[in-house]
Amino acid sequence: MKKGIEKIFASKFWWLLLLVVLFAVNYLASVFHARFDLTKEKRYTLSKATNDLLKNLEDDVQIDVFLKGQFPAGFKKLANSANEFLGLMKDRNGSKIHYRFISPQDEMPGRRGNLWRFINIIRSSTH
Repeated sequence: MKKGIEKIFASKFWWLLLLVVLFAVNYLASVFHARFDLTKEKRYTLSKATNDLLKNLEDDVQIDVFLKGQFPAGFKKLANSANEFLGLMKDRNGSKIHYRFISPQDEMPGRRGNLWRFINIIRSSTH
């Protein structure tokens, strides 16, 4: 076995074998999607209950995230974390989960504005 490897590296075409191996690994990575959570607290892992809920959704779910636009650094970090989490949820059930990032300052057709809608959502959840 060792002599076979040494023979390959000694030939003029060892780079060709390396290229074929790299293409094979790249192809397999594009076909089989896997995600590994190496964080200590399993930050990027959904619980079993959440996975079951996402897999058994009957209707489409639209999630509006009001974190688009110019925000302080803390909110940008929150927006990135929300995007990662929503992407993870979409990986579990991409046909039923839909999300978009909206600027609270943009007007929606037929609405008084997203900021007003956001305030109303907060008011209704606190009462």
